Amino acid sequence: MHFLDPYSIPPASITYSKLEIMKNILSLQKFLPETSSLIYSLKANNYHELISYIAYFTQGFDICSQEEADILIKKNIEGKDIFITGYDKVNIQQETLIKLSSLRNNLFFVLESPRELDYFKLLIQRGVNGKGLFRLSYLPGTTYGIYNGLPKGHFGFTRQQIIDCLTKGGHFNYKYIVGFHCYIGSQIQSVEAIMISLVSAITEIKAICQQTDFYASVINFGGGFPHAFGAQYQPLSYPALPLKQALHSELSKLLHLPESIYFESGRAIVGTSGHLQVSVLDYHLRPEAPYFVVNAGISQIGALHLLRSLRPSPMLFYAGKSQPEGGRHLQKFDVYGPACTSLDHLGTALVDPVQLSNLKTLYCDNMGAYTASAALNGFHAKPRIAERLI
Repeated sequence: MHFLDPYSIPPASITYSKLEIMKNILSLQKFLPETSSLIYSLKANNYHELISYIAYFTQGFDICSQEEADILIKKNIEGKDIFITGYDKVNIQQETLIKLSSLRNNLFFVLESPRELDYFKLLIQRGVNGKGLFRLSYLPGTTYGIYNGLPKGHFGFTRQQIIDCLTKGGHFNYKYIVGFHCYIGSQIQSVEAIMISLVSAITEIKAICQQTDFYASVINFGGGFPHAFGAQYQPLSYPALPLKQALHSELSKLLHLPESIYFESGRAIVGTSGHLQVSVLDYHLRPEAPYFVVNAGISQIGALHLLRSLRPSPMLFYAGKSQPEGGRHLQKFDVYGPACTSLDHLGTALVDPVQLSNLKTLYCDNMGAYTASAALNGFHAKPRIAERLI
């Protein structure tokens, strides 16, 4: 066994790259329809300085809690389109919503169920300025897998529920509800698969509009784009027909083209930007299973991946300036957090055994999304992991 002096161990930290974030935004805008807007989901990473930077280059934000709304107010985010999703929106204070609106932000409330429609009506009656979007519950027409796609379409309104709400709700629903929020799936690796889900959603919207004379002026597509946490980056595969051309062809089948189309993303914007640095607490050269113990762990990333795909975390650690290209001299180590449990398995490291006596630090790339905000520091009672934006 090998132990390091605890007083010389730097804390774990993540460095985010402005350049990488900008490259991701430009890449997304390149293949999204020119008439659409890109918004950032704070669920992916709510580091304050990162949000201030992203605000310069996106049309708005997606939030789902009081805490996220407070961040936007604290950072003086103004003149943006703010989409409020998730069931915890009912706990956002009315004063907070009014403050967000007073900063010249446009508020869109994603209505997850018929019960939330009553909540939305109450907000409007109390003077909150905002518009509603039906969350559409639909099946995408294809199966992407447990981890890489859209699960069963449990959440939101079905087609018939929306038709009933519009036909029975009268003037209020037609005045204050302006469109749809469609979750197209998660971690979809090809634009062709994204397009299948988009077409399925648009087909549902077309049927609703035909039966109710409802005009959808806003459509928000959430999720979709891939990101491999801590593993080597795999870009989207591009089809022969660009997404912007294919989507426009489908949208033209609606009675009226939407005035605004949004694509909500978090992981695709910040996922590749994060560079994780951890300190080695211990290592063991056990022949059957050599391992490192580092000062970051109990990550929801690793745990969720383990539960969903029933295989170890894919995070790839390395020593030195960049990921190794291979080599017979490198040895594979398992990497664990400090909790002394196999569930605290973070991934693997490829290291030259000659370096072990002086090795103090390991690195991991593509850690910008769902990492620091998911208790990567080790335990929920610990402070948030150190972060910086360069």
